Amino acid sequence: MAYRFKARSTTPGEYRFATTVLQNLIALSDIRSGTGRGDGGIGTCAVPAATDVRTGVAVDNTTGSYGGGGSVDYPDAMTFGD
Repeated sequence: MAYRFKARSTTPGEYRFATTVLQNLIALSDIRSGTGRGDGGIGTCAVPAATDVRTGVAVDNTTGSYGGGGSVDYPDAMTFGD
């Protein structure tokens, strides 16, 4: 059985959201940054570019293409005390 959520009141002329709908909205953190949710909320999920994700790792609707390489510069060892 499929669930059907009523987005608006069934009363003719009434356009307010039904109270149960607002509980079921997708979290803004799960919506792509800058995309509107429809209720005035704007998404905050930052999806990296495929070129910034290691090759073969799923990102958005594709896979990453970053081949790695290069080196990482770590800071010198830190000493504490005398």
